[in-house]
Amino acid sequence: MQILVNSDHTVDTPKGFKAYVRRVIEKALEHHDAQITRIEVHFADENGDKTGANDKRCVMEARLAGRKPIAVTEHADTLDEVISGAAEKLKHALLSILGKEHNHHPRISGHGGIFKNEDPMLDPADADVVDPLAPITYAKW
Repeated sequence: MQILVNSDHTVDTPKGFKAYVRRVIEKALEHHDAQITRIEVHFADENGDKTGANDKRCVMEARLAGRKPIAVTEHADTLDEVISGAAEKLKHALLSILGKEHNHHPRISGHGGIFKNEDPMLDPADADVVDPLAPITYAKW
């Protein structure tokens, strides 16, 4: 997983900032690193030299293999807060998208009816035939 960190001229970043950002992202997204090809991180201070509440902005965009990019935005008072907040948002967005794809299972059917089958490893011929108009029960993985 490649991580690119950028900031505009309004953000004063300390020495070692990019390495710190990479560590936070790697830790937050360690369970998804196989699906992520690249993450782009952009920092900005929306008020420039002025101070204000939630003036730091972080946009994180994750590029997934074979999928559309996912982007999140976080606003906070400090760089630490904005980094960790954006990483958590991205983690939850990935869990939502990748979890939906992982949990999609086809319905079990055959023999002219719909089978109610709690164990997907059972042969459909061994399952009980139920009313074809009854609600579909999906296998529990």
